[in-house]
Amino acid sequence: MNSGDSKPQHGQTDALIGPEQFRAMLEAEFPGTLAKAADLCGKGLLHLELSAFRRTTEEAIDAGELGLAELHFKFIERIWPHASPALDNAIGVSYVEDFALEWTPKRHAAVRERMPHQLRSKLVEINKCWQ
Repeated sequence: MNSGDSKPQHGQTDALIGPEQFRAMLEAEFPGTLAKAADLCGKGLLHLELSAFRRTTEEAIDAGELGLAELHFKFIERIWPHASPALDNAIGVSYVEDFALEWTPKRHAAVRERMPHQLRSKLVEINKCWQ
């Protein structure tokens, strides 16, 4: 994650997850998310794809589908430590920072109950109201 938690360093054998691999993983685990992003803004725009994924997370919470939102959170937490610089930035800005701007009581409860601790810590760093 942004703070260098467990991110492989360049030169290590662990490969970083780049935008194309991220798209393949996202489509495999959450089919239709990329099509939704493409409908909104065209194909291949990483920040907008992450924004679309964030919106589907928020929609899941708002609809009471907390299990789905938890899967989204765990997906982000799983890939972020291994993200390439471009993907790292897109996750940080277009998923986490944008999510932090949309506080509601329902979303706050979902974050407290379902968001993994490390990801939640990043959210709280951005906006203390998520504590």
